[in-house]
Amino acid sequence: ARDAGEEFLACECDGFTVQLLHAIGEVDAAVTRAAEMRHTAEQLDAPFLECWARYVSGVVHLDRDPAEAHRWLMEAVELGLRVGHHHLVRFSLRALGVAALQAGDHAEAAQHLLAALEYDETRSDAASQWTTLMAIAALIADRDRPGPAAELLAAAEAWPAAPFLVSLAERTRKRIHGDLSA
Repeated sequence: ARDAGEEFLACECDGFTVQLLHAIGEVDAAVTRAAEMRHTAEQLDAPFLECWARYVSGVVHLDRDPAEAHRWLMEAVELGLRVGHHHLVRFSLRALGVAALQAGDHAEAAQHLLAALEYDETRSDAASQWTTLMAIAALIADRDRPGPAAELLAAAEAWPAAPFLVSLAERTRKRIHGDLSA
């Protein structure tokens, strides 16, 4: 896309590259690429790309720097609401819930995940709702409710999910298995 002079498309593709780098454990490369993407999006003055770049920046910081993840994801939500990029609002709310869950803040996690689910209700497809429910299953498991968490997780896993949610589901599955085996 860059070779063809399609900078907007190239920047949009960078978001997928960032997520793929993160998913295969190339976190430093993902963080660097996300910063480059943010810069390019700002240069293009493209609100969609700026929101997309903030979302992927937040996702790549989830395990590395939760405060930085929170900052980028909040900016993605705010910008997405302002310019009407509903998918990115929903994705960012869900990722904020995961960030809060990883920080052990169940109240904030529930707030963001329920906001994502409610936002999904009027603007999304079932697959997106189910991936939010996958994160809610992790929250329920953290609240020492392995039975209901296992049921919700099993239902939610029937749909494809972002790599960071797949890893969350795997950690939740292991925890539930341990809790139910005890």
